Amino acid sequence: MDSTTNVYPRLTGIVTPSSSTIKALNDIKYGRAEPRPLRELYSEDTKELIELQQQNNFPYISDGQRLWGDLLRPVYEGMENVGVGSQTRWFETNGFCFPPRIAGKPRAGKADWGKYIYTDLLPAQRQITLPGLYTLLRMAENAAEVGEKPLLEAFSEQLALIIQSLPPGKTLIEFSEPALAYDSMTQFPRQREVLTLAKLAYQHLLQQQQRTTTTTTTTTITTTTTTITTLLQLPGGNFYDYPELLDLPVNGFGIDLTETIPNDRINLEGKILSADMVNAWESYPEDLNFDAERVRNAIKLWQPSEVYITSNAQLYHTISYQYARNKILDIISLTKCLTERLRD
Repeated sequence: MDSTTNVYPRLTGIVTPSSSTIKALNDIKYGRAEPRPLRELYSEDTKELIELQQQNNFPYISDGQRLWGDLLRPVYEGMENVGVGSQTRWFETNGFCFPPRIAGKPRAGKADWGKYIYTDLLPAQRQITLPGLYTLLRMAENAAEVGEKPLLEAFSEQLALIIQSLPPGKTLIEFSEPALAYDSMTQFPRQREVLTLAKLAYQHLLQQQQRTTTTTTTTTITTTTTTITTLLQLPGGNFYDYPELLDLPVNGFGIDLTETIPNDRINLEGKILSADMVNAWESYPEDLNFDAERVRNAIKLWQPSEVYITSNAQLYHTISYQYARNKILDIISLTKCLTERLRD
């Protein structure tokens, strides 16, 4: 094992707001307080979260993505012939989302990121979690009965537009695919067929990004002002069930190590491992020794170039704010514990 392997903490997806912010939102909702802009309501939570990450050496800073509401709507909102679908449960959580409703031939449109990102608070090195192409397709309400391939192409073009519109700096883009594990659990019969189409769409997404780049390497897409690093995350799933994911043109993979027991079936040499080890579904404290040993075994077997520690799902709609904050502290503690073990 390479004792020089760098290990960093990071967050994934949306982070639940504080109890005081939730109370303020409910007071407005039920007429007990005057309406206020969401950006103002979430501002203090966002500042606190950013400060916590900066104090604990998170290389990529998340604003918590609380302005999003759910991962889907900010992505498809600017598309043509795509509207807001019906309120739908976000997989096996207590939360809901509004999936895209396909009303005609979908086309990429615009990306108005000023509405959803605290560009005034985030540093030049930041992280954003986006819904993956498979998940976007599977969540879509396809009222117009558009074919899966053109629908995936439209989503990939919109994601490329979003990435191109990000402010200058270094950005870690994570594509999250919770629908894959859910479809396995519910035994969706066409999963492999749809996943093959999604892989082609991911390749199309990379090609769309390359059109605006001046320099391209196998691990990082670089433009004159922006550096993009990409991860594909499989929350809730056993990564061994999807060996074809390793062929995707991304820089690394978010692997749920509560579901995937490390063995020698994966080779991540030259890739990033996001070790999604901290359990977002449980409120009990993490067993840091157990967690560190499992991640250490994964590093030894898979030989990644770099390692990030995070939770196995976004800390949103799974546990309360206080427990979510405790899990962030567990991410920080696990990173420190693992770093010490790798030096031994």
